[in-house]
Amino acid sequence: MKTKILCTAIFFILLSSLTFYSINQFDLQSEYLFYGSTFKNKSMTGFGYKIYCNEKLVILQENIPALNCNQGFFCSEDAEEIMNLVLKKVRNNQNPSISIQELDEKNIKCVY
Repeated sequence: MKTKILCTAIFFILLSSLTFYSINQFDLQSEYLFYGSTFKNKSMTGFGYKIYCNEKLVILQENIPALNCNQGFFCSEDAEEIMNLVLKKVRNNQNPSISIQELDEKNIKCVY
């Protein structure tokens, strides 16, 4: 009988701590709202993107990342595609860097 009561108590303690942990994880992630927008470059040719966290600008990408061309994206769709990849990484707590391989997979290159 004592073993049954002890097991029941341990079960409820574990269940309540798991519930508390889950609620805290949800709250932690919900306090950060990441979103982005694309724009036409004024200082260079092409397009870029901006990423915001809770209305604060955190990434301003005027040129194609990872490439040594210092040029914007050829079209807004290319900029948006990479912006969405960066947003996905940020939301999953990953490094938001873009590699040359990721650009190649999306067929994004310096064209100017």
